[in-house]
Amino acid sequence: MPPSTKKVFDAFQNQSINPETIMQIERDDFVLPLVAANVGVSIMTNRTTPYDLNFIPIEDFDINRTIGLCLNNQDEQALSVPIKAFIQSIESEFKVEILHH
Repeated sequence: MPPSTKKVFDAFQNQSINPETIMQIERDDFVLPLVAANVGVSIMTNRTTPYDLNFIPIEDFDINRTIGLCLNNQDEQALSVPIKAFIQSIESEFKVEILHH
């Protein structure tokens, strides 16, 4: 079980909530149509979707998700102005850790 999934189940257990889990799907693009078809619910980040769905914030639910942005690091000066602006907007909104491989 991924650490983030374990945190979700632990948070439920701490609140004495025992959801009946029928299926776990890692890919949001598989989950969204099922939720839209009223087959279930999901805990996921708010996003733009082609489906008529409501995203309801969950208060005091301290779960973090690590995502990555992969760039060619051969020459940062060669990045286009829009790419640099995009990176700056990410750095201003989120905790960023730069890893060089």
